Amino acid sequence: MNKRWINATVLGSVLGLSGLTWAGLTWADRDAKDHPDGPHGRPGREAMAQHWFERMDANKDGQLTRQEADAGSVRLFERLDANKDGVVTREEAEAGARAIRDEELSSRFRELDSNKDGRLTADESKLPARFFDRLDSDHDHALSLQEFRAMPDFGVKRREFEFDRADADHDGKVTRSEAEQAAKERFDRVDANHDGVITHEELAQHLDKMGHAPGDGAAH
Repeated sequence: MNKRWINATVLGSVLGLSGLTWAGLTWADRDAKDHPDGPHGRPGREAMAQHWFERMDANKDGQLTRQEADAGSVRLFERLDANKDGVVTREEAEAGARAIRDEELSSRFRELDSNKDGRLTADESKLPARFFDRLDSDHDHALSLQEFRAMPDFGVKRREFEFDRADADHDGKVTRSEAEQAAKERFDRVDANHDGVITHEELAQHLDKMGHAPGDGAAH
């Protein structure tokens, strides 16, 4: 089930709202970055790739075309444009990212709650012990949905960076055309051989490169 958890906001994001995951939603904190099953290690990167393809690969052929990525980006833009005026402000982008993140966390909680008792044990949570203990605010050795959703969001800075990059004229909002251009540039960065298709391997390589980029830790 780990392979299904990564923030879809990111992954095809019009605005790059979650950076490396595109990682506003991950299950490990900075102290857990060396955990072998964490999102910074190879299993975590594979989980990111798997979840992205499940969300964006419309025909389930194991590769992502530009058309599929564009369709996902359009859906996200429409979701973030709260007042439907054709532009996404910084406030709309962040509010939308938080809402989607909460939905993803709630969905992940339900997936992990194997006995459906509304609580996650340490084993069910799949979290590193140190991180689980931080979230377990009432120290009852289980996580409620509220505790689980209190997971720190390490993607804020990355979202701000990506918003500014998409906001080509620096007017504090992203138009539909700016969003389309940002999505095109993001696709091209991942499509290493520039054949118009992103494979699992290309995405994993891109995530690996970003995971080792200087100063990128804050976004994870």
